[in-house]
Amino acid sequence: MQADMEKNLATQAAALVFEQQLQVQLKVQYDQVQAERAAIDAQVAKLYLEYAKQAEKVGGGSGVFEWPEPACGYSCITQGFGCSTFYLEIYDPSCPYPHKIHTGLDIAGPYHTNIVAADTGVAYLYPNSIGYGNLLVIIHGHGYATYYGHTAGYAPGLRTGMVVPRGTTVAFEGSTGWSTGPHLHFEIRVNGMYKDPCIWLGC
Repeated sequence: MQADMEKNLATQAAALVFEQQLQVQLKVQYDQVQAERAAIDAQVAKLYLEYAKQAEKVGGGSGVFEWPEPACGYSCITQGFGCSTFYLEIYDPSCPYPHKIHTGLDIAGPYHTNIVAADTGVAYLYPNSIGYGNLLVIIHGHGYATYYGHTAGYAPGLRTGMVVPRGTTVAFEGSTGWSTGPHLHFEIRVNGMYKDPCIWLGC
């Protein structure tokens, strides 16, 4: 009886240590992802000052967006914009505990499905991100930018600073970064703030 109790106590102690170690690891992962996200957003804000006028001159920033994955419509949305329980999401005090928000749409189509520019703009490529994976940001002007995350890769020849016309293939669906399967994570930012893409896309 005593031996069983000691064994149970040892098992519980080991489980507690494991849980504590896991929480430390999750905190490290969360801090890494959020620090990188902040760095990306800071770089986008800097590039916006450089690229916005160029994008506006070629028709970007109208505030009208097209669906970014033409081969896979609204039925392919696997997660919408809004409060979330996933631990790597950004902190948002307006959401209930654990106060996290999913800042875009997840659109899950077949692997390598074409992803198109939702509006004309200037490209910024950020490959191999911890969270977003192969990320593409398009700066459109008039306060608008779109984010395309977890891509398998970019369209051949696409480079940072290039103008991409609306509807042009810019990337391919993948599962890079923190992703559980092939999908596009699509965001619309207005003056740097994440907004529900369905406001513009009608989904």
